Amino acid sequence: MSFKGVILAAGNGKRLQPLTNTKPKPLVPIAGRTLLQHNIDKMVAAGINNIIIVIPKDTTPQLSAFLKEHYPDINLQLVEQEQALGTAHAVNVAKSEIGASDFLMAYGDNLTGYDYSELIKRHTSNVASATMALMHADEPKKHGIVETNGGRITNIVEKPETPKSDLAFAGMCVFTPDIFSAIKHTKRSPRGEYYLTDSLQLLIEWGHKIGYAILDTWRLNVNDHKDLLKANQLLLSEEASVGFRTVNSNEQSDRFHIIPPVYIGADVSIESNAVIGPYVTLEHAAVVGENTRVKNSVLLSRANIGKNCFIANSILGENSCVEDEFYTSENEVIALVLGDGEIFKKP
Repeated sequence: MSFKGVILAAGNGKRLQPLTNTKPKPLVPIAGRTLLQHNIDKMVAAGINNIIIVIPKDTTPQLSAFLKEHYPDINLQLVEQEQALGTAHAVNVAKSEIGASDFLMAYGDNLTGYDYSELIKRHTSNVASATMALMHADEPKKHGIVETNGGRITNIVEKPETPKSDLAFAGMCVFTPDIFSAIKHTKRSPRGEYYLTDSLQLLIEWGHKIGYAILDTWRLNVNDHKDLLKANQLLLSEEASVGFRTVNSNEQSDRFHIIPPVYIGADVSIESNAVIGPYVTLEHAAVVGENTRVKNSVLLSRANIGKNCFIANSILGENSCVEDEFYTSENEVIALVLGDGEIFKKP
């Protein structure tokens, strides 16, 4: 059976500002790849080469150019969600592109170590109208909680006062076209949106089988700066065995100290006596000055940190600059966030 992929990437990224002031949320980079690339790559690895991406209004030109450059051989279709009316609405705007196919849907701000092909295998063997990826939630009262019995989902309760399980929807699901009938009958939430969990609950009430698979690895939604740094840690940890990676870079590690895991992009410049890591991403042509220490931070393309600095728990946008002798606090969860082109001078 051939599956299509659907990535819901229409979030406005407000909580990631100022990074999203100059780029749509799907193009925010983490560990050498954008949020969107991480999701596309997961689907391609699972054998899906026909992917529909639901994106924010008025972002088609920018995203289309990016995707043509990076995925010339993959069938990628962009569909704009004109209004942010929820996850069920987002799936429905891609209905004509999906057609009569079963499809794997993933939230575009979802990152995980999970192998999507495992969810497809479970769905194929279950013969169900949908197969949800579930995770164990630390705080079930904050999630849509799923109740199960006999290998199928029997109830979905949004943020229950008294949870009957700790299993929550993990933002990935394989659907048959049955979901579109449920979406058609889904009522708006009190927030004015249409949610996929409500559509799935309708299928349950109509007698459809909803299967599930429980994640055996990490999963994270990237909604804000803290999430972005956490995602950077998790993604880099998957590469920890190689210590650090350089891509088309002539820099030699005997001039500076790397504490893995660290991602180093092409044409990065690290000056003498700098100490980098752990959990640092240096995107294309980023610069770290001499005698500067950087840890648990993300530097986007051409970001520049001066000499004799200490930068921790920070995110620096493209072409941003931190001048010499600036020190962040190591005790702050987020110490510094600079937008693209922003210059930070020592007070």
